[in-house]
Amino acid sequence: MRTFLRSTPAVLTLVSFMLVTLHHLPVSAQQAPRAATGVADILAKVSGDTLMDRLRELCGEKLVRVGGGETLITNRFDGRDSVDNELAGDYLEQELLRHGLLAGSQRFQDRGRNIIGLQPGAAHPDIMYIICAHYDAALPRDPGADDNGTGTAAVLEAARLLSRHSFDYTIAYIFWDAEERGLVGSNDYARAARARGDSIIGVLNLDMIGYDSDNNSRAALQYNLDIGLPLVEKMLAVNDSFNLGLDLYVELKSTTPSDNYSFTKQAYPSFLLIEDWKDFTPHYHKATDRPSTINVTFFTRMTKNAIGALSLLAGLRDDPRVPLPIAPTAGQTGVSDPVVFVWTEEEGADRYHLQVATDASFNSLVYESDMLGEATVTVAGLTPWTSHYWRVRACGADGCSRWSEFRSFRTMVGAPVMRSPLADEQPAYDAVAISWQPVDGARHYELQVSEFVNFGVLERDAQSLLDTTYVTGLEAGTTYHVRVRAVSEDGPGAWSVPTSFTTSTVADIAALRGPFIPQLFTPSPHPFGDRVVLRFSLPKASVAHIELQDLAGRRVMVLGEGWYESGHSEIQVDMSRLPGGVYLLTLRTPDGAHAKTVLHRERNN
Repeated sequence: MRTFLRSTPAVLTLVSFMLVTLHHLPVSAQQAPRAATGVADILAKVSGDTLMDRLRELCGEKLVRVGGGETLITNRFDGRDSVDNELAGDYLEQELLRHGLLAGSQRFQDRGRNIIGLQPGAAHPDIMYIICAHYDAALPRDPGADDNGTGTAAVLEAARLLSRHSFDYTIAYIFWDAEERGLVGSNDYARAARARGDSIIGVLNLDMIGYDSDNNSRAALQYNLDIGLPLVEKMLAVNDSFNLGLDLYVELKSTTPSDNYSFTKQAYPSFLLIEDWKDFTPHYHKATDRPSTINVTFFTRMTKNAIGALSLLAGLRDDPRVPLPIAPTAGQTGVSDPVVFVWTEEEGADRYHLQVATDASFNSLVYESDMLGEATVTVAGLTPWTSHYWRVRACGADGCSRWSEFRSFRTMVGAPVMRSPLADEQPAYDAVAISWQPVDGARHYELQVSEFVNFGVLERDAQSLLDTTYVTGLEAGTTYHVRVRAVSEDGPGAWSVPTSFTTSTVADIAALRGPFIPQLFTPSPHPFGDRVVLRFSLPKASVAHIELQDLAGRRVMVLGEGWYESGHSEIQVDMSRLPGGVYLLTLRTPDGAHAKTVLHRERNN
């Protein structure tokens, strides 16, 4: 933060946001208690650990992942030649996008770059509050922890927490560049905003909010015009009402040495939150301005004060919170079909809206449902070896939340479904027939058989199998585990769910190969959904009747009826119209009958 100002010409390359009127709408008496409760919940989630993690990332003490790789932000000087803060700008823009905000860069002059994230208001999208901080540092080798990594980290924390909520007014999260050259970035933006007629009804500027050597939590609120006083009063009220523990003093100044003054010159309400001028950091614009000099308790209190005031000013709503995506996780690779999506349940939501696309703009949707009753759904048929993006929002009686931050993942070829041996079969030890359903896109298959469930020691390790059946001899009376995976042109897919079976003993062979009664095997998959494969075995060719009954023995559906050859048979059945529940699956032939209890799991859509 510099203590002087100088004007410079600017090239206006701006995020266009047309704002037209300048007014406040009152909060009703009924809304006020709910808003206070909501703000208290938000403030409880402000994390000193998270703030310091972001600060260490900004100061090059902790790796950041930008553009798919890990690196260090070595400086934030808005610089010259090869010394610049482009990496820091990329990091900030990425973080705003990750929180589901409309984010981008505003370029100005020869090298300047403001980073802007927008959270449109539900009631007044054309009226805006700004919470902001400058992210540039004074010198190339200046870590800039207090000046102004603290303000930057606090705005990131505001974006992390507030992006999951809805507000009446639009919130802009802005990181200014070139503050150290004379408020250049904020001047450029504020002048253009006034020329457009933007309605900005409050600018909360955070600069140097982490140094407190005497632990008295004293800080200054400085404003330049009377129209900024209501913002300052809201800060004071939040500090008192939520017992934040700050000792705040207010100063009316003709000028202030930070970005809020750019908005004062354009007659926009604004203020500066800054550490006590009498306990000012001695590390100002020095290589010693490091995270280790920051008072974490003071830093956290200052951040809470700004986030709490902004929440009330912007009109925190009762809409359902934005869900947090859980699975697939960000950047996860090797996700096999079908894909299970999971997110947090949100109070007040009666349904969820999920989108899956092959682009981060969600223009190329491959799956969408806005009537999901639970916070999870299984989606089949996504293209293998493809990057996908997903997001979700919660919907209630008064509408839907904003979209969640998106997650990306990469699919691979699906896992095979085992056909045999089934769990209740006892195959002949000298001719175990292992079979599975074919997988689309598979060039060949790999199979493993082991006595160990972790497949640590293999009895069989078959590669490059072109068929979906593999016959082998194994030890008699032994329990084995088998798994299979498909290999496509792009590589191996996921292993199937391991199947366990026990081979017959020598004494069982004659019985297994002699006459036997009809056998009905467990359906695949089980529990089953819309589609199911039924398998049975007959001692000789005959007529057979397969039906589904309820638990009282009443017929629900005939699944198969006709002449079947001896040995193993299978039929595929559409169960999409069958209500979910427990049923009896019955096979009847002239040689006897066999029944099983089965479970139909109705799909949620």
